[in-house]
Amino acid sequence: VYALGNLGLALLTSDDAPEATRQLRAAFVAAEASLGPKHPHLALLAINLGTGLISLHKFGEAASYFERALALQTELLGPDAPDLHYVLTAIGDLALDQRRCSDAETSYQRALQVLGVGEQTDNPAALQPLVGLARAASCQENFAVARKRFERALALATHSFGADELRTAEVADRHGDMLLRAGEPDAAMAQYRRALEIRKARLPAGSPVLAESQRRIAELHRRAGRYPDAAALLTQAQALREGGPMVESAEAALLRLRLGDLTLERGDPAGARTHYERAIAIYTAISDSDILELAMARFGLARALSAASGGLAPAARELAEQALAALTHHGPAYAPEQKAVRAWLSARAR
Repeated sequence: VYALGNLGLALLTSDDAPEATRQLRAAFVAAEASLGPKHPHLALLAINLGTGLISLHKFGEAASYFERALALQTELLGPDAPDLHYVLTAIGDLALDQRRCSDAETSYQRALQVLGVGEQTDNPAALQPLVGLARAASCQENFAVARKRFERALALATHSFGADELRTAEVADRHGDMLLRAGEPDAAMAQYRRALEIRKARLPAGSPVLAESQRRIAELHRRAGRYPDAAALLTQAQALREGGPMVESAEAALLRLRLGDLTLERGDPAGARTHYERAIAIYTAISDSDILELAMARFGLARALSAASGGLAPAARELAEQALAALTHHGPAYAPEQKAVRAWLSARAR
């Protein structure tokens, strides 16, 4: 149990979510059989397994493991035990991935509460809940609050772990995401580049984790119309992701989705089709069937097919309608994407 669990955690830390999840699942099954359903280690394994499942975008299954971990730890440790902050933070992360902004805020605040601290704390254990709270504010488009929370989180990360530590890079990336949503691409670029420089200094030259920073920077270039710069970075990121054993990962699929968007904008629908089809294949193999990224990959493929044929072929319409059905299922939080797909279908129906 412990060997499998440690192996799974190491793989998760090294960004191999598919294999990490397999090992953590094996550890969980072995723990339940050998240690019993009430052993405290089972809760820790459930949290780690749920985190791996989030990385694969298997949100429904991740939720079930987090719920089990929370119930077991509450029973064994009490409802206000500080150790509950791990699972409460994970539940908040899952809520954000599903755009349940208020639920995420509640989970992160509860995590700080069991730690016995507030948002101005110097306790390093509070870093992830603080980052979560900043992301939750951004999710609700409360950018003034998000900015203050990110500044506090960056200060805590720098003070606790160092300005050039990987956890600081993660905070910088999330800060950049918020700034991009707030309409500040130059400030976002500064954060993304800061994260990339930290990772370059801390990680081997061929580390797939570098691709995360390259993808974010490339997206800024794409939005600004700097297509050659975006293409160069996405190609580098793709080589890092697909050059090793971790080909079928959600990050690899997201890179293909971004490459599809870029290639389509550059007027190459055939090339875009290849990227979208690969993204769809990966997401279909590893993720839930109704996630946002899979829907957008299908919508991208519909646009590529339509651009190549000069009309709305039945296959393109079916893909767009599949995407719209998945997005509509998630409700108002996905209204911008729903609107884009409906507008595209309406325009081509004329």
